Amino acid sequence: MEFVRFLKFLEYNHLHRICHEEYYKQIHERGFSDAMVMCGDTYISSKATDEDYKMAFDCYVAARLRGSVFGICRLAQMYKAGLGTEKNVEKALEYYQMAVDKQYPEAMTEMALLYKEGILLGKDHNKALELLTRAAEKGDARAMYELYQINLRGDGVKPDFKYAKGWLHKYMMKKHDIFVGFKNLIESEVKAVLS
Repeated sequence: MEFVRFLKFLEYNHLHRICHEEYYKQIHERGFSDAMVMCGDTYISSKATDEDYKMAFDCYVAARLRGSVFGICRLAQMYKAGLGTEKNVEKALEYYQMAVDKQYPEAMTEMALLYKEGILLGKDHNKALELLTRAAEKGDARAMYELYQINLRGDGVKPDFKYAKGWLHKYMMKKHDIFVGFKNLIESEVKAVLS
């Protein structure tokens, strides 16, 4: 009985992905460049295969070709990790920089963490703090949390508990807003199904 349920689950997920892929491709063809990023994201999970990563990578390339900064950032992540393509540190940095130049907060945070940890780039706390601050001011929750941690611990800066607390408050408010938005979306979908 459990095996039958498992097979039905796999069949549902496969059909769900196919429907989503077709939906996102149709939206992409109508000019919504980030639709292919969303399509690519449907391929990535904890159980993703090499073929899934390749399909995701192709979706991100299509999004980048349409000018999606979200797609550019995803490509940087794929090149950095070697998922769906050969690992290419230079390409990863090039794409991260492209997204940073377009003021994309997630890319700013990613680059900041590379500078902070000295991964792929030389360690540079000042550059990391500058990028994290810019990303946090643009609303990136991860950057807010990193600024909280840096200032709490005094990682490359003098510990400043008041400043750290301010960033923690902003982070928690951002997460609250995301949760409320998600809760409202779920409630509206449930109401639509029930009516």
